[in-house]
Amino acid sequence: MTTHKVGYLIGSLAKGSINRRLAKALVRLAPPELEMSEISFKDLPLYSYDYDADYPPAGKAFKDAIAAVNAVLFVTPEYNRSIPGGLKNAIDWASRPYGANSFARKPSAVIGTSPGAIDGVGTSPEFGERGPLVAVGAGVQFETQEDGFEQLARARTLRLPYARTGI
Repeated sequence: MTTHKVGYLIGSLAKGSINRRLAKALVRLAPPELEMSEISFKDLPLYSYDYDADYPPAGKAFKDAIAAVNAVLFVTPEYNRSIPGGLKNAIDWASRPYGANSFARKPSAVIGTSPGAIDGVGTSPEFGERGPLVAVGAGVQFETQEDGFEQLARARTLRLPYARTGI
């Protein structure tokens, strides 16, 4: 059996994030041939091209973690109809300096949820045709399914207290 390494980034830095809980559920539900590991970006400073000549240890470790996986999963909420600032900063770190893009031709997918009425749909334009991952060459799969979270809850495969179905 071939094992595929999938690194996941959780867009929210909050310890109690519903997206962190979603990521943990996805890890539990993943088939055995997927080796899931979180790629943390909480220690990255704000990106500046001044670092390009000499990446700090946190930047090097982050890029190395992405290089070590076969695919990347972004588990992220929306913040003000966009992606969280920390996640955008992480994408900037991974894609720089020019010619050393960690996401180049890396299969990527986006999933997210929110206790709000429209879940994480607001991240769609940010990851869509002109979003930062497309701009840096990642192969992104993004689909919006308004009631996908409720379907999971009804199937009783994922039980989170924020599910609108009340399960």
